Amino acid sequence: MGGVLGPVLVSWFVVAPLKGLPIAAGGVPQRMLASILINGCWGIGMVLIYAGLRRWASRPRPAQAV
Repeated sequence: MGGVLGPVLVSWFVVAPLKGLPIAAGGVPQRMLASILINGCWGIGMVLIYAGLRRWASRPRPAQAV
């Protein structure tokens, strides 16, 4: 959960004011939950991609003829 909260908090309290948007999604619970869920899904997807790449990179490779 900590990996989700960092980007969400930065988005709410740093990025939004710089863009002229209301802080913390305007305090609207549905928008706040949506941003948490979107960042959470992004994080889960990145973990899955990273795990797949690690598995792919560590697989044994056949010997090549010289």
